[in-house]
Amino acid sequence: MRAVLFGTLAIITCCPILLFAAFPVEYLRLFGKYQESQALNQMAVPIAKFYIQHDMRYACGNETYFRNYNAMNFFDDLPLSPEEELMLQSQDKIALLFLSDVVYDENEYLDSIRTVTAYNLVVASKCLHRRTS
Repeated sequence: MRAVLFGTLAIITCCPILLFAAFPVEYLRLFGKYQESQALNQMAVPIAKFYIQHDMRYACGNETYFRNYNAMNFFDDLPLSPEEELMLQSQDKIALLFLSDVVYDENEYLDSIRTVTAYNLVVASKCLHRRTS
């Protein structure tokens, strides 16, 4: 009985972690817009970027771009022209990520913005410019 209990506890603990690591973009699309998910957002974006850079997942046509926002404003961290941005918004390919401006270290705040911008650049260089050329 004790083994079953520990096995169940291990599955309950490990499954969300495995799902997070296996499906970072899906996680970010669903939960990235909430304030409570900011710490996980900072981990999920580099995982998603790794998958895209190494052609492991997220083929062009199913790509997702992320835009940081907080209670006060949206950040201009998409490397897109206004026409491209409008086209991608109509296709629901731009998701929001919450970025709190209440931080102890300004570098952490700027690193979050840079991480999302680098992710968007990788996706745009791989997918968007291939489609238009």
